[in-house]
Amino acid sequence: MEKLLQLLNNIAPLSPALQNHLQNALQRNTFKKRSYLLQAGQVSNYIHFIESGLVRCFYDNGAQEICIWFMDAGNVVISVESFLRQIKSYQYIQAVDDCVTWSITYAELQDIYRRYPEFNLHRAVLLEKYYVESEKRQRILSLNTAVERYALFMETQPEITLQLPAKYIASYLNIDESYLSKIKAKYAS
Repeated sequence: MEKLLQLLNNIAPLSPALQNHLQNALQRNTFKKRSYLLQAGQVSNYIHFIESGLVRCFYDNGAQEICIWFMDAGNVVISVESFLRQIKSYQYIQAVDDCVTWSITYAELQDIYRRYPEFNLHRAVLLEKYYVESEKRQRILSLNTAVERYALFMETQPEITLQLPAKYIASYLNIDESYLSKIKAKYAS
């Protein structure tokens, strides 16, 4: 929990009352490798802060899994549309490694926004951060060749690339796994 509180205090100092409320409301969770934080068809009712581990978000189009993003320790994860609209998700969020998260429910978070208006600044800063990250991912995936996408992925998330199976990276980059192997070989030389 300390890492999450540090992140929030770095955005803007939390009042003692707000910090105490968060400490009481946050729940510690553990997820084993390959277990789900969220499955398609469920409503994303929890926002998670990853204390340790790595997760991926994907959807299944019936023929294959399509990876949308990867997040590691220090990040906040949700199925955005499902959480914010409280509707069923089409996404899965799965632990790639064993994970420890701190979570809070949608209802509790809304209550905190009402009780502690200063927390809306934290919400705005985090929304901006992840919106920009989403736009960067979209740009990487839509404006570049497969080789350029791989190079940009390696550049922007080097610590994650070593932890991921090739099939997840290939899915994320929208390329065939065998083609990814060729790109990796060229990139290494």
